[in-house]
Amino acid sequence: TGDNQPFYVVDGVPIVVRPIFSNGSVEQNQLVDAQPNPLLTINPNDIERVDVLKDASAAAIYGSRAANGVIIVTTKRGKRNQAARFNFSYSGTIQNPINTMDVLNAEEYKEFHTEQAQITLDNTTFPEFFWPFVYPNQLAIINNPDSFFGSGDTDWQNEVINDNALWNRYNFSASGGNEKMNYLISSNVTDQEGVLLGTDFKSYSFNAALDTDVTNRLKIGTNVNYNHSINKRSGLTNLA
Repeated sequence: TGDNQPFYVVDGVPIVVRPIFSNGSVEQNQLVDAQPNPLLTINPNDIERVDVLKDASAAAIYGSRAANGVIIVTTKRGKRNQAARFNFSYSGTIQNPINTMDVLNAEEYKEFHTEQAQITLDNTTFPEFFWPFVYPNQLAIINNPDSFFGSGDTDWQNEVINDNALWNRYNFSASGGNEKMNYLISSNVTDQEGVLLGTDFKSYSFNAALDTDVTNRLKIGTNVNYNHSINKRSGLTNLA
């Protein structure tokens, strides 16, 4: 029941990732919902630094929870005595598969199975009288391959690929501060078309960080993070 997930600490908050295990109380192949990797919920533009602890240094601080190492993520915050700064960025990517499977076309497929059918008949020990009963498919392929295989010649690999799939990313942030407080507000929208038809991924995130000095000895800080994602999978795997 163990896993190899590291222990995550985001802005000082420890996060334990629950692994995916089969649940004996439900139907076979059904999995228990798992908490996603916390790094997936953080806008990369909001990350200030990432530290990795392992071995004795991690265990000395976090104990047994750090058996697989510790990932410490520090996000950006506004700076004191800084005028308000606004930033907007956009990036777009076109995606295409690099490699596809090299498969036979219809004619090559017919030739291959016709040769295999002939090899089977040439090497059989059954008398020819029994062939229609023992090797009906092989005889049908050799006598009339066009009728057996049909006239289809569709490259389904090309048919299900979404050429030039777009990946759009929008980022907006505002930060600043005065002598007693600093703030940072950021948002991110990701709209990614899949390279497989029918697949799509959308993600929306919002982050707000505020630090303020209530008195000379009391400082209050808060972080608010919201993330919502929609991962649309293709139903092509269910086709017969």
